[in-house]
Amino acid sequence: VTEEAQGGLAAMHRQLTTVCLALLAAGLVFATPAIAGDENALQEEVTKLRQQVEALSAQQQTQLEQEIDTYLDDHSAWQAAAAKETGVEGVSITGRFTAVSQNTVGLDPSNRSIIAGDVDLDFWMQVTENLGLFIYLQGSSYRPYEPNFPASLPTGVTLGGRYDGIGVDGTVPVRMGQITIREAGIQWSTPTGSVVQNFEIGTLDPRLRFGQTAFGDDENTQFINNNFDDSPAISWLSDATGRIVYAFHHWVSFGGEKQFTLNWGYFNTPGRWWDRGQFMAQFSWKGEVSGREMNARVMVLYDRFFANTPTDDDDLQYGITWDWLVTDAIGLFARFAGNSADVNPVEMDLSIGAQWTGFMASRADDAIGLAFGYIKANKNVLVGIPEDTEMTFELYWKLMLEDGKLQVTPHIMYVMDPGGGIGWIDDSLVILGLRIYVPF
Repeated sequence: VTEEAQGGLAAMHRQLTTVCLALLAAGLVFATPAIAGDENALQEEVTKLRQQVEALSAQQQTQLEQEIDTYLDDHSAWQAAAAKETGVEGVSITGRFTAVSQNTVGLDPSNRSIIAGDVDLDFWMQVTENLGLFIYLQGSSYRPYEPNFPASLPTGVTLGGRYDGIGVDGTVPVRMGQITIREAGIQWSTPTGSVVQNFEIGTLDPRLRFGQTAFGDDENTQFINNNFDDSPAISWLSDATGRIVYAFHHWVSFGGEKQFTLNWGYFNTPGRWWDRGQFMAQFSWKGEVSGREMNARVMVLYDRFFANTPTDDDDLQYGITWDWLVTDAIGLFARFAGNSADVNPVEMDLSIGAQWTGFMASRADDAIGLAFGYIKANKNVLVGIPEDTEMTFELYWKLMLEDGKLQVTPHIMYVMDPGGGIGWIDDSLVILGLRIYVPF
């Protein structure tokens, strides 16, 4: 309670006390005749007056306590309003820790063991009911193209990692640095008729918004090879070079069950933003087959950013993704992508995979995943490549510990004809790895 409020309450207390004393004095005056006549009657009157004063004092104390409680309630309400006005209310913070160890087998004397990782801290601020502001921070031990596999190997790189520098370790971030802003911007939603229009403006990663699948889209909890996360035939503007990407992104869901979603966006680097950027669009369907969710997406990318020269033809790239929860425990996914110009060294890629949760009765939350990926190289870009295909297999076992707050995932990866044979002595690459993931 402030000093001003305390002074006001004390003054009120003094006024009530004065009233009580005046009543006592008046009672004594009126009782004076009784002193001469009957001393016992006077004593009774004094006793009655004392009881009345005590009752008034108790009532005064109760009123004082009520005034204090009312003031405190009003003050708390003001503090809450002030907190909301200054942005303290409506803030949510989430984060995650990821550590990865990958080790080659059978590449003597060129075997390598790489350990790296990152920490993410995401801030979301609900500015109004329909407007949000987000800042996603990341601290990473990675550096551009190093030490991620297999770019640090003296032998060569895989086709899947040749263009974006990510490859067999999908946790390689697209923004490098000890502490950096991974994404930041605003998100606004506004109803128009029976649908809600959603908008994003800021530093955005297109990999998180296009070409998704339910069982092969998270390198932290699912397949770690980036071929099963982001199609290498797509020339993603965000890659291991740490390039800053500014974007405008819009999406809307419609249909009786909101089963259709259309999203599109324009992406480019800062500066001459409208000059030679990338336009992406995707149409998605979500429904049920045999009572379980199925998703299908078709995306297109109109690319002017990666043209070799200003006179090069524009590159039209495309992709299809599909996933289905076949049973309560088994999910399937498939991904296909390709492009039309001679810019990306990968002309086409295809991947299929499955995830099985609760395959052991004693480990009901654990999951295993198995996936196969096929890549076809562009011979016009990689002239004289010995093998124009690369095939990848990955098997992982995700152990869920501490109620899922600690996820330990050993995995094994086999790559046939890595890099199409360019810079490789062996025609196979075997990697044994371990990933540790802690969401908080």
